[in-house]
Amino acid sequence: MANTVDDALYQSERYGAFSYNLPVSSGTYNVVLHFNELYWGNIGGGGAGSRRFHVNIEGQRKLTDYDVFAIAGGAMRAVTENFTVTVTDGTLNIAFVNGSADQPKISAIEVLSTGPDTQAPTASLSPSNGATAVAITESLVLTFNEAVQRGTGTITITQSSTTQTFNVATATAISFSADSKTVTINPADFPNATAIAVSIPAGAFKDLAGNNFSGTSGTTPWSFMTATTSTPTALYRVNAGAGLLPLVVQEASRSMGISPAAIRAVPTAMSR
Repeated sequence: MANTVDDALYQSERYGAFSYNLPVSSGTYNVVLHFNELYWGNIGGGGAGSRRFHVNIEGQRKLTDYDVFAIAGGAMRAVTENFTVTVTDGTLNIAFVNGSADQPKISAIEVLSTGPDTQAPTASLSPSNGATAVAITESLVLTFNEAVQRGTGTITITQSSTTQTFNVATATAISFSADSKTVTINPADFPNATAIAVSIPAGAFKDLAGNNFSGTSGTTPWSFMTATTSTPTALYRVNAGAGLLPLVVQEASRSMGISPAAIRAVPTAMSR
Protein backbone atom coordinates (compact mmCIF):
# COMPACT_ATOMS: atom_id res chain seq x y z
CA MET A 1 0.00 0.00 0.00
CA ALA A 2 1.58 3.29 -1.11
CA ASN A 3 1.48 6.61 0.74
CA THR A 4 0.96 5.11 4.21
CA VAL A 5 2.61 3.07 6.94
CA ASP A 6 -0.79 1.96 8.25
CA ASP A 7 -1.70 -0.50 5.51
CA ALA A 8 -4.43 -2.25 7.49
CA LEU A 9 -6.48 0.95 7.69
CA TYR A 10 -6.90 1.04 3.91
CA GLN A 11 -7.42 -2.64 3.11
CA SER A 12 -11.19 -2.57 3.62
CA GLU A 13 -13.94 -0.17 2.65
CA ARG A 14 -17.60 0.70 2.88
CA TYR A 15 -19.23 1.54 -0.43
CA GLY A 16 -22.64 2.71 -1.66
CA ALA A 17 -24.72 5.78 -0.77
CA PHE A 18 -24.65 6.04 3.04
CA SER A 19 -24.25 8.47 5.92
CA TYR A 20 -22.97 8.74 9.49
CA ASN A 21 -24.67 10.73 12.27
CA LEU A 22 -22.10 10.89 15.05
CA PRO A 23 -23.11 12.17 18.52
CA VAL A 24 -20.64 14.83 19.66
CA SER A 25 -20.71 17.87 21.88
CA SER A 26 -21.31 21.10 20.00
CA GLY A 27 -17.99 22.58 18.95
CA THR A 28 -15.35 22.61 16.22
CA TYR A 29 -13.79 19.41 14.88
CA ASN A 30 -11.23 18.28 12.33
CA VAL A 31 -12.73 15.53 10.14
CA VAL A 32 -10.24 13.33 8.29
CA LEU A 33 -11.51 11.08 5.49
CA HIS A 34 -9.24 8.19 4.48
CA PHE A 35 -9.58 6.82 0.93
CA ASN A 36 -8.00 4.08 -1.20
CA GLU A 37 -9.21 2.78 -4.54
CA LEU A 38 -9.29 -0.99 -4.03
CA TYR A 39 -11.27 -1.93 -7.14
CA TRP A 40 -10.84 0.30 -10.19
CA GLY A 41 -7.36 0.00 -11.68
CA ASN A 42 -6.69 -3.02 -9.48
CA ILE A 43 -9.30 -5.81 -9.55
CA GLY A 44 -11.83 -4.34 -11.94
CA GLY A 45 -9.78 -2.64 -14.63
CA GLY A 46 -10.63 0.97 -15.40
CA GLY A 47 -8.94 3.82 -13.61
CA ALA A 48 -9.40 7.59 -13.52
CA GLY A 49 -13.04 8.55 -13.98
CA SER A 50 -14.38 5.09 -13.05
CA ARG A 51 -15.63 6.28 -9.66
CA ARG A 52 -16.86 9.82 -8.90
CA PHE A 53 -18.94 10.75 -5.84
CA HIS A 54 -19.80 13.60 -3.48
CA VAL A 55 -19.29 14.08 0.27
CA ASN A 56 -21.41 16.41 2.43
CA ILE A 57 -20.47 17.30 6.01
CA GLU A 58 -22.96 19.15 8.20
CA GLY A 59 -25.16 19.66 5.16
CA GLN A 60 -22.45 21.37 3.11
CA ARG A 61 -20.78 19.93 0.00
CA LYS A 62 -17.10 19.25 0.76
CA LEU A 63 -16.13 16.99 -2.14
CA THR A 64 -17.70 17.07 -5.60
CA ASP A 65 -17.31 14.20 -8.09
CA TYR A 66 -14.36 13.02 -6.05
CA ASP A 67 -12.13 10.57 -7.94
CA VAL A 68 -9.99 8.56 -5.52
CA PHE A 69 -7.91 6.97 -8.28
CA ALA A 70 -7.09 10.32 -9.92
CA ILE A 71 -6.36 12.17 -6.65
CA ALA A 72 -4.17 9.38 -5.20
CA GLY A 73 -2.33 8.77 -8.45
CA GLY A 74 -3.55 5.21 -8.94
CA ALA A 75 -5.09 2.22 -7.19
CA MET A 76 -3.87 0.89 -3.85
CA ARG A 77 -2.60 4.33 -2.80
CA ALA A 78 -3.77 6.01 0.40
CA VAL A 79 -5.06 9.57 0.26
CA THR A 80 -6.69 11.73 2.95
CA GLU A 81 -8.94 14.80 2.92
CA ASN A 82 -9.18 17.12 5.96
CA PHE A 83 -12.01 19.48 6.90
CA THR A 84 -12.63 21.76 9.86
CA VAL A 85 -16.33 21.82 10.73
CA THR A 86 -18.47 23.36 13.45
CA VAL A 87 -21.27 21.34 15.04
CA THR A 88 -24.11 23.23 16.74
CA ASP A 89 -26.77 20.54 17.22
CA GLY A 90 -24.82 17.78 18.98
CA THR A 91 -24.63 15.56 15.88
CA LEU A 92 -21.87 15.44 13.25
CA ASN A 93 -23.48 14.49 9.92
CA ILE A 94 -21.34 12.99 7.13
CA ALA A 95 -23.06 11.85 3.93
CA PHE A 96 -21.59 9.99 0.95
CA VAL A 97 -23.67 10.75 -2.13
CA ASN A 98 -23.72 9.20 -5.60
CA GLY A 99 -21.92 11.28 -8.21
CA SER A 100 -21.40 10.88 -11.94
CA ALA A 101 -19.83 7.39 -11.87
CA ASP A 102 -20.15 4.21 -9.80
CA GLN A 103 -20.69 4.49 -6.01
CA PRO A 104 -19.14 6.38 -3.06
CA LYS A 105 -16.62 4.63 -0.81
CA ILE A 106 -14.55 5.26 2.33
CA SER A 107 -11.83 3.31 4.14
CA ALA A 108 -11.79 5.18 7.47
CA ILE A 109 -12.99 8.34 9.21
CA GLU A 110 -11.33 10.26 12.03
CA VAL A 111 -13.02 12.99 14.08
CA LEU A 112 -10.54 15.05 16.08
CA SER A 113 -11.41 17.76 18.56
CA THR A 114 -9.71 21.07 17.86
CA GLY A 115 -10.02 22.05 21.53
CA PRO A 116 -12.27 21.70 24.56
CA ASP A 117 -16.04 22.19 24.11
CA THR A 118 -16.91 25.47 25.82
CA GLN A 119 -20.31 26.12 24.22
CA ALA A 120 -23.32 26.02 26.53
CA PRO A 121 -26.35 24.04 25.36
CA THR A 122 -29.44 25.95 24.22
CA ALA A 123 -33.08 24.87 24.22
CA SER A 124 -36.44 25.66 22.67
CA LEU A 125 -39.40 25.67 25.08
CA SER A 126 -42.90 24.20 24.92
CA PRO A 127 -45.25 25.82 25.76
CA SER A 128 -43.43 28.80 24.30
CA ASN A 129 -42.70 31.82 26.44
CA GLY A 130 -45.76 34.09 26.41
CA ALA A 131 -48.16 31.40 25.20
CA THR A 132 -51.85 31.69 26.10
CA ALA A 133 -54.73 29.23 26.47
CA VAL A 134 -52.33 26.46 27.53
CA ALA A 135 -54.04 23.26 28.69
CA ILE A 136 -53.92 22.72 32.44
CA THR A 137 -52.55 19.19 31.83
CA GLU A 138 -49.67 20.40 29.63
CA SER A 139 -46.19 18.96 30.18
CA LEU A 140 -43.14 21.22 30.03
CA VAL A 141 -40.70 20.26 27.26
CA LEU A 142 -37.18 21.54 26.60
CA THR A 143 -35.65 20.52 23.25
CA PHE A 144 -31.87 21.00 23.37
CA ASN A 145 -29.43 21.40 20.49
CA GLU A 146 -27.28 18.58 21.89
CA ALA A 147 -27.40 15.75 24.40
CA VAL A 148 -27.71 16.89 28.02
CA GLN A 149 -27.70 15.34 31.47
CA ARG A 150 -28.99 16.19 34.93
CA GLY A 151 -27.16 18.87 36.83
CA THR A 152 -28.10 20.35 40.20
CA GLY A 153 -30.65 22.75 41.60
CA THR A 154 -34.41 23.05 42.00
CA ILE A 155 -36.93 23.85 39.28
CA THR A 156 -39.74 26.05 40.62
CA ILE A 157 -43.13 26.50 38.98
CA THR A 158 -45.05 29.48 40.35
CA GLN A 159 -48.81 29.45 39.84
CA SER A 160 -50.71 32.25 41.58
CA SER A 161 -50.00 31.92 45.32
CA THR A 162 -48.70 28.32 45.17
CA THR A 163 -45.61 26.61 43.76
CA GLN A 164 -44.45 23.23 42.53
CA THR A 165 -40.78 22.31 42.99
CA PHE A 166 -38.59 19.59 41.50
CA ASN A 167 -35.11 18.54 42.61
CA VAL A 168 -33.32 18.11 39.30
CA ALA A 169 -31.01 15.38 40.56
CA THR A 170 -33.75 13.10 41.89
CA ALA A 171 -37.21 14.08 40.56
CA THR A 172 -38.93 11.23 38.69
CA ALA A 173 -41.22 13.80 37.05
CA ILE A 174 -38.20 14.84 34.94
CA SER A 175 -37.46 12.46 32.05
CA PHE A 176 -35.11 12.34 29.06
CA SER A 177 -35.61 11.15 25.48
CA ALA A 178 -33.53 8.29 24.11
CA ASP A 179 -31.01 10.68 22.53
CA SER A 180 -30.93 12.85 25.71
CA LYS A 181 -31.78 15.97 23.67
CA THR A 182 -35.36 16.37 24.97
CA VAL A 183 -36.25 16.90 28.63
CA THR A 184 -39.87 16.57 29.76
CA ILE A 185 -41.18 17.84 33.10
CA ASN A 186 -44.56 16.45 34.19
CA PRO A 187 -46.04 18.73 36.88
CA ALA A 188 -49.41 18.38 38.59
CA ASP A 189 -52.30 20.00 36.69
CA PHE A 190 -52.14 23.78 36.59
CA PRO A 191 -55.08 25.91 37.76
CA ASN A 192 -57.34 27.46 35.13
CA ALA A 193 -56.80 31.00 33.82
CA THR A 194 -53.55 31.42 35.74
CA ALA A 195 -50.18 32.94 34.89
CA ILE A 196 -47.50 30.25 35.18
CA ALA A 197 -43.79 31.04 35.61
CA VAL A 198 -41.13 28.33 35.26
CA SER A 199 -37.75 29.02 36.85
CA ILE A 200 -34.93 26.66 35.90
CA PRO A 201 -31.63 27.61 37.53
CA ALA A 202 -28.37 27.73 35.60
CA GLY A 203 -26.69 24.33 35.88
CA ALA A 204 -29.91 22.35 36.22
CA PHE A 205 -28.96 20.67 32.94
CA LYS A 206 -25.54 20.44 31.29
CA ASP A 207 -24.06 18.98 28.13
CA LEU A 208 -21.76 15.98 28.06
CA ALA A 209 -18.72 18.27 28.29
CA GLY A 210 -20.07 19.82 31.48
CA ASN A 211 -21.21 23.16 30.05
CA ASN A 212 -24.24 24.49 31.94
CA PHE A 213 -27.60 25.39 30.41
CA SER A 214 -28.19 29.04 31.32
CA GLY A 215 -31.67 28.43 32.73
CA THR A 216 -35.00 30.23 32.33
CA SER A 217 -34.91 33.10 34.77
CA GLY A 218 -33.69 36.68 34.56
CA THR A 219 -33.20 37.71 30.94
CA THR A 220 -34.60 34.43 29.57
CA PRO A 221 -37.97 33.95 31.33
CA TRP A 222 -40.44 31.14 30.73
CA SER A 223 -44.03 32.06 31.47
CA PHE A 224 -47.45 31.40 29.95
CA MET A 225 -51.18 31.60 30.71
CA THR A 226 -53.44 28.59 31.16
CA ALA A 227 -56.79 28.30 29.45
CA THR A 228 -60.09 29.41 30.95
CA THR A 229 -62.59 26.57 31.21
CA SER A 230 -66.24 26.92 32.07
CA THR A 231 -68.99 24.47 32.99
CA PRO A 232 -71.32 24.03 29.98
CA THR A 233 -74.95 25.13 30.47
CA ALA A 234 -77.48 22.39 29.68
CA LEU A 235 -80.22 23.57 27.33
CA TYR A 236 -82.32 20.44 27.81
CA ARG A 237 -82.63 17.83 30.53
CA VAL A 238 -85.44 15.56 29.46
CA ASN A 239 -86.69 12.68 31.62
CA ALA A 240 -86.96 9.99 28.96
CA GLY A 241 -89.05 7.72 31.16
CA ALA A 242 -92.07 9.84 32.07
CA GLY A 243 -93.18 12.57 34.39
CA LEU A 244 -92.97 16.35 34.46
CA LEU A 245 -89.88 18.21 33.34
CA PRO A 246 -87.77 20.02 35.96
CA LEU A 247 -88.80 23.62 36.36
CA VAL A 248 -85.50 24.92 34.95
CA VAL A 249 -86.13 23.08 31.66
CA GLN A 250 -89.69 24.33 31.48
CA GLU A 251 -88.47 27.90 31.89
CA ALA A 252 -85.74 27.37 29.30
CA SER A 253 -88.21 25.93 26.80
CA ARG A 254 -90.60 28.85 27.25
CA SER A 255 -87.77 31.33 26.63
CA MET A 256 -87.13 29.60 23.30
CA GLY A 257 -90.82 29.47 22.38
CA ILE A 258 -91.16 25.71 22.91
CA SER A 259 -94.08 24.30 24.84
CA PRO A 260 -93.04 22.09 27.79
CA ALA A 261 -95.98 19.88 26.86
CA ALA A 262 -94.44 19.32 23.45
CA ILE A 263 -91.16 18.24 25.02
CA ARG A 264 -92.99 15.92 27.43
CA ALA A 265 -94.64 14.29 24.48
CA VAL A 266 -91.31 13.15 23.00
CA PRO A 267 -90.59 10.17 25.32
CA THR A 268 -94.24 9.03 25.05
CA ALA A 269 -94.02 8.91 21.29
CA MET A 270 -90.83 6.85 21.45
CA SER A 271 -91.97 4.44 24.17
CA ARG A 272 -92.35 0.78 23.29
